[in-house]
Amino acid sequence: MEELVKSLKQYLESSSMGEYSARLDILMAFHCHLLNTESSEKRDKLLHLLWNIHLFYSQFQDVISSQIAHLRAPIEKELKGFVKIARWSEMNYWALKDSTEKTHRTVHKHTRAFQAILNQPVKGLLGERPSDFLLTSEVEGSGNSYSDRVIHKLFPIDPAVAGGHLFKTAAYLYPAAEACPLSQRASKHWHSILQTSAIFQDVSTLDDLTGDLIDQIQELQKLTVSQSLNKEKQKAEARHINLRKRKALADLFKELEDLGLSYRKGLNKEKTSFVDDALMLPPLDPLASLDKSDPLVCLWEGCNSYFTRCLSRMARFMTALQSSPSKELGPGNLERCRGFIEHLTDIYLRQRVELTDTVNQFIILKKLLKLVTLLQLSNNWLPPQTSAKKWLEEAKGQAISLVQGLMQVSLLLQACPAANDPHLHGPMSPFLTSQLSAAAHMQSGDTLWTYCVDRIKTFLLTAKAEHTKLMVISDNLMVTSTDFDTISNSIEELASIGRGLGEIKDILGCQNENSICEKENCLTSTITFMSFALLRMESNFQVWKSAMRENLTCGASTVQQKPRRHHHI
Repeated sequence: MEELVKSLKQYLESSSMGEYSARLDILMAFHCHLLNTESSEKRDKLLHLLWNIHLFYSQFQDVISSQIAHLRAPIEKELKGFVKIARWSEMNYWALKDSTEKTHRTVHKHTRAFQAILNQPVKGLLGERPSDFLLTSEVEGSGNSYSDRVIHKLFPIDPAVAGGHLFKTAAYLYPAAEACPLSQRASKHWHSILQTSAIFQDVSTLDDLTGDLIDQIQELQKLTVSQSLNKEKQKAEARHINLRKRKALADLFKELEDLGLSYRKGLNKEKTSFVDDALMLPPLDPLASLDKSDPLVCLWEGCNSYFTRCLSRMARFMTALQSSPSKELGPGNLERCRGFIEHLTDIYLRQRVELTDTVNQFIILKKLLKLVTLLQLSNNWLPPQTSAKKWLEEAKGQAISLVQGLMQVSLLLQACPAANDPHLHGPMSPFLTSQLSAAAHMQSGDTLWTYCVDRIKTFLLTAKAEHTKLMVISDNLMVTSTDFDTISNSIEELASIGRGLGEIKDILGCQNENSICEKENCLTSTITFMSFALLRMESNFQVWKSAMRENLTCGASTVQQKPRRHHHI
């Protein structure tokens, strides 16, 4: 796995500016492909690795795109200026020829210049610009505490009005007259819990400390020695500035120790690259699973970006400590810096794993609540879960196999020669037309070819639509009666495609006993295989469905006929 990480990092870091986006897309394509393969421990590790590498290196994509646009601007400006003054209206042939050749040379020159820009390596751009270290308006300003900002994101409206969001839930438990006041009280109680909870107070303290550190760092960076003073006073002022910086660094070390960090634990940690450790973490992206209207989505916006930027900054910081550290720090301070960084990194990597587990459990809980609500509202029956999920998986597999097979058949049909193809000389086969199958003498554009292409295109659109429906319900934790109806309808639609494929196979196959063609060819064999698989799936499903309905009916009759027990005192 270490060799794979090294190879993937080299694959992206050795890219040119023009290929960087395409290489990222290739990694995401491999990640999506692995999602559809059989689950295993090795497969899960590869999924984590590809996702995290794509996430980490995607943070530089905007920088690279901006650099390409910046370098392209003068070329584009010069080319537009040439177009304005160029003339192609000369009536003289030789003048028009010279003007055209000059235009071609100019366009070719600018094309080569832009190609040279795209071929520039991205190695020097895989970092942060100075503007990335500037404070955001949220950190700079408003004066609101961290808890106030979080509460505002969770409930951006008045607490009295926010009770309405809880009214629907309370209405299941209490009468409507009591539900509204209780929901408003619950909303106010939620606000008080957030404001007084210990975790919020700790996070607020850390947030305030971070803001104070940023202000102090900016203040120390602005300190300079006045050039108007004499040399002795300049040296004294320089020593005073250096002393302030040392004191600030010592205070920072003390604050970090008060927070629970220990540089000794960081130095004793196993010597591994924390960037490589971060690349093996399980993926964390609640935005892909939660609704856009969910309040937690507002809290998560930008978190992955901050995470990858922290990794990038820490990598640069550790490289600076090892390669060219400041002589003013001294060996002791260097060890403390490295130790605190290693310990802090180890903590937040472990916390990210815990957060991933928490978010996954939270998403499962939301799905269960949604399912319970759906069952309460519909009062529908539930099909046997194990068998229903088995049929769901089989229908999904048949749908995707059908899509791939139809695409292959479509490519074979597109390869048919046209009737007026100049590359064809004489008949396509030495045998008589009556001895060949319809597929052997079919030509592009004729009636039979058009009919087959249109039918295959219709089948392909239907198969993709049914596969999309099945993928939507495959994320549900349980198969409801509505989901079961979707599965049943999809299987029927796929079976109708199978019957349609059988008709096409009969048209394109051998239709006469004197034919010298084989019963199956490269075109009809694929069609036969797909048709047989779909029809067999429908037949087996109908048998299972009838047996399941019969069992449910017998079970309901038994419950109704069961005599009641009378208890005598």
